[in-house]
Amino acid sequence: MSDTPKGDDTLTPQEQRLLSMELASLEELRRIVDRMVSRKRAILRQEELAAERERLEAQREARSAGEALKTTSEREIRYRDPEDPTKTWSGHGRRPNWLRERLEDGAVLDEFSV
Repeated sequence: MSDTPKGDDTLTPQEQRLLSMELASLEELRRIVDRMVSRKRAILRQEELAAERERLEAQREARSAGEALKTTSEREIRYRDPEDPTKTWSGHGRRPNWLRERLEDGAVLDEFSV
C-alpha cells in the first residue's frame, strides 16, 4: 500500500515533494514561511509609507512654489472675475466671496460667464 492517501494524483510535483517530507520538517518550514511572510508584509508597509511621504512632500513643495495642484475632480471654469482673472468659479458649490460681493453690488451673474 502507498504512503499517500487516495486522490493525491492531482497534486503538483511541488506538493508531492512536500508530502514526502517528515512532519517535523514541514512544521519547521511553516514557521520559516510565516516569519518571511510577516517580514515581507512589514517591508511592503514601509515602502507604501515611504511612497505616501514622497507624494505629500511633492504636494507641499508644489504649494510652496505657488503651483496649483491638480485634483481628479477639477471642474471646468464657468465664471471669471474680469478685474482679476485668477478668481474663478466652476458654478458648483458655494459662490466665492468675490462673486457674492459683486452680485450684492448689483452685478448680474452672466457678466462673469466665461
